[in-house]
Amino acid sequence: MNKCNGNINNFCYVCGKFIKIYARKHKKTSCAISNDFKKAYKNCYKRVVVDKKWAPNSVCLICLKDVTEYEKGTKMFLRYDVPMIWLNPGRKHNPENCYACQNTMRGMNTKKARSYEYKAVPSAQLPKVRSAHNPLPQSAPAEIEAAAVMSCDSIATQSASE
Repeated sequence: MNKCNGNINNFCYVCGKFIKIYARKHKKTSCAISNDFKKAYKNCYKRVVVDKKWAPNSVCLICLKDVTEYEKGTKMFLRYDVPMIWLNPGRKHNPENCYACQNTMRGMNTKKARSYEYKAVPSAQLPKVRSAHNPLPQSAPAEIEAAAVMSCDSIATQSASE
């Protein structure tokens, strides 16, 4: 059995991005997953937060704000259609199936981290970023959906004219 070279809690539960790289710029870059966040996450994504040692127990402030504001109704869209999906990697540690091992951030600075392409592994599926062509969640009010369709049409018109 190989020992894990990374710490899964250095990654955000929602987006899967490395959190600690921004610690030099900001005093607080993440927070532990609270019961309030678990409820908001379940309402937004219709999924339960996995509370296991193989899944992160922290969330970055960007995702925390995104989920809580969407649940309160002050934000119309979530950043991700589907958040990071954390699955049980199995009993023995396998570096090919370990998100922390495959996405090591040693020697990474903030500039490099922004353009880093995170690698998916069988036990951690990357989130699906919202795009203009994806439909809104079914819980969205009709007037928001109509506005989104209009904005998608205007984006398509702009790209067609270019």
